[in-house]
Amino acid sequence: MDELSESISELVDYIHRKLINLINKTMKNKEIKYEMLKVYKEGKEEWLDRYEDTEFSIELMCINIFRYITDNLKKSAMGLSYKIIEEYDFIEILCTLIDLKPYFRINTKDQKIVYTNNKWEILPKSEFNRVNKTEAQLWLSILNLFANEDIRKN
Repeated sequence: MDELSESISELVDYIHRKLINLINKTMKNKEIKYEMLKVYKEGKEEWLDRYEDTEFSIELMCINIFRYITDNLKKSAMGLSYKIIEEYDFIEILCTLIDLKPYFRINTKDQKIVYTNNKWEILPKSEFNRVNKTEAQLWLSILNLFANEDIRKN
């Protein structure tokens, strides 16, 4: 069980790095429209775009993985709860991601697009006020952290 706890702890470290990276990139590029990234498609720029797209996809997948970790936090070692709340302050990270919404963008045609199923899709106007999958994962993670008795006691 110690090896499993250590592996999950390392996974939480990795997720923390990826989500902080996502926040930093989103804050820097909040006004950049997605289609503008597709303009330069030669040599290294194309490779760099693919790398950035892959990194973005991994960062959003980390949100899903973290939600599953919070689902099972009661079964994990107490040190993991401490790391999540005290050391890394994941509640603030999750709230910041909800506020920044890196999974939404505006394309060059002023259409709202959402990153879902590993690709960008145009969001119909009827869906503007609905919570998408990624945002739901963020909210569920926060709920799991607040609902955990061990975390509330500390």
